Amino acid sequence: MKKIIDSPYFKAIIILFGLSVGILLEKYHYTNDPFSFNRYLLITTGLLFFLLGFVFGLKKYWNFVYKYRYVFGIVFFAFLVIGGYHGSSVILYNDNVEPLSEVSDGTPLIGRGRYIRSDEWVVGSMSLLSQSSDINNFGSINNTMMGGNTNINFYPKLPARNIGILSIINDIGFLFLPTEQAFSFHWYLPYFLLFFASFEFLMMLTKKNKIWSAVGAVLILFSPVVQWWESTSILYSGMFALVFFDMFSYTFDKLQY
Repeated sequence: MKKIIDSPYFKAIIILFGLSVGILLEKYHYTNDPFSFNRYLLITTGLLFFLLGFVFGLKKYWNFVYKYRYVFGIVFFAFLVIGGYHGSSVILYNDNVEPLSEVSDGTPLIGRGRYIRSDEWVVGSMSLLSQSSDINNFGSINNTMMGGNTNINFYPKLPARNIGILSIINDIGFLFLPTEQAFSFHWYLPYFLLFFASFEFLMMLTKKNKIWSAVGAVLILFSPVVQWWESTSILYSGMFALVFFDMFSYTFDKLQY
């Protein structure tokens, strides 16, 4: 079995499999949609990330990923932001609130819009994106919310180009990125922070058991309290605080001796 896995032919088959799955899905699953290079790129990138373990050796590969986990995280996060990807159900806004407006391409790449997430696509995302309109231009006064002039400094999740935005880490992208990329930055940064905070926190609790820490981090990331209530900042702030305190205590103890 080991000879088969180490064979260059097996490794070539693994890579070809990873490259072809996205094409097969486009042809036989997304039959009603035109070919989407973005969807193919997302599926292929995610699949190859895991399949490369069979090419380079599982233990060696995953030790390498663990060693450079933050580099991988930053690269993947940058990939999502540059592509302008997000998980919003904003496509439903056009179908239900302004059905006569024209949208060039609002079809979800993977999955579908969720009506049950109306707090997100009717209120949250619309309020956020309204700040980018010409009439508001990320000012402290929003001229479209509530049918009048609204001081958005009382709405801490909304971006305004003043010093207050520095307290909302996932809105900082609106200072220097185009709106599409800034929205992606806003959408995914809390999840990346929560994953790494959970992983490091569980590494501390499990005495550096990488597998259980990774599984636990994924379970926390996709837990109902996170996916429904978006309680990311509370969780990652608390876990990072405990991890940094543990690192401080460990370093302080070493200095004492």
